[in-house]
This record gives sequence, C-alpha cells and structure tokens, in this order.
Amino acid sequence: MMTPSVGTRLVAAALLTCMAAGDWDRAADHSLPSDPSTTGDDAEDTQPSARLTDLTMSSNRSSGLHYIDFVAKHGRLYANGEPFYLKGVNWFGSESRVGPPGGLNIHSISWYMDFLARHGFNAIRLLFNHESILSNALVETSELLAAPELKGANYLAMFGRIAREAARRGLLVMLACHRIHPSAWPGDGLWYDRSGPITEASVLQSWDAIAAAFCDAHWNVFAVDLQNDLR
Repeated sequence: MMTPSVGTRLVAAALLTCMAAGDWDRAADHSLPSDPSTTGDDAEDTQPSARLTDLTMSSNRSSGLHYIDFVAKHGRLYANGEPFYLKGVNWFGSESRVGPPGGLNIHSISWYMDFLARHGFNAIRLLFNHESILSNALVETSELLAAPELKGANYLAMFGRIAREAARRGLLVMLACHRIHPSAWPGDGLWYDRSGPITEASVLQSWDAIAAAFCDAHWNVFAVDLQNDLR
C-alpha cells in the first residue's frame, strides 16, 4: 500500500495536472531556455539541468533527490513560487501494448531527448494502460533496434529508464493512463471495467505500483493523468 506521503504526493500531482497542465497536444507559448551542456554522452548526472536548477528546490533528505514545489492557482502553474510554463509533447505507443513508445526502431531514446531539449521543450507525457502495469511483463523487443537498453526491462522499468534519460536533459515527465487494456478503450468511458477484470480495486493496485516505482526515485516524474478522456 502507498504510504500517506507518497499517496498525497501522487494525488496532488494529479490534481495539479488537471488544473494547470492544459492541453498537451498544444504546446505552451513559453518554455524555459534549453541548456545544451546537459545533453549528449557526457550527461551522466540525473539531477535537474540548469533549466530547472535555477528554481529554489527543497531536498528530500532520505533519498537525496530534489523535488520542485509545484502549485496551481488562479489558472496558472508556479514552480517554487515562480511562474512556470509547460511546453510538452505526447509520446504515444506504449499504451496499446506491453512495449515502448513509438520510434525506437529508428532513433535512440537519447536522440529524442536531445531533440526536445534542443527545441525548448521541458516536459513529456508518457502513456500506459493499467493491464500492462499490473502484469508488468517484459517489454516487446520488435521495435527496440535503437534502444537496446530497454531489452530485458519490464513495463514499469521501461518508463523508469526513459524518465532517467529525460532527467539528464532537465525534462519533466507526466505518466498518463490512456487505456484500461492495451487493445481497447473502456466501454463505458470509466476508469475501470464494470464487470472486470480491471476492477476499481485493480486500478488502485496499479496506481500503488506506479507510486512505489516513481514517487521517491525520479525527481522529474512530476504529475500523472488519472484517465484519458473520461466521459
């Protein structure tokens, strides 16, 4: 089960996203400037890059990680009291299979992260489905020609490895539940199956697994989307 601190952080992030993140298919008008020095093979440190470390950060003493204090008020997003503008992209593909986001048979994870940082983006929305989170099977390898580091990873670990590459460029990550099952949308537009197998209790188990994997291990996983396109 989630501890209160982890659960509070996860729910707060979800509410923050609903209130302030806006439409991820439409880039924001502003972004933090890029920092080319944090990209490339020499970027070994996964702490925030200069694009985020100019914010005053509070330290989590138990883990040594740093967290940015995001607050949504008056329809705007603030990071440690400073106005913050998201300029993000959707990276889809992993919601419809136990597999990676699209394009990793063409370019590496680092290539995409460098591209985003170079063009002034500061956030990525990664998509998943609850069934695959719960099974947490090894990811499919047919589209990993350019991402051998994901071979042998399970579904949750795959997102963790992508998040680490994003962190090296100072990019934030939002985890979004896009589907209940990899093969179909939920029939009633809910966040669970009315008659199973992914019950409401199963959905809570899935979020428990996500919280345990990311809340205290990845400073840049800053928000979640509880369910895409609820009706």
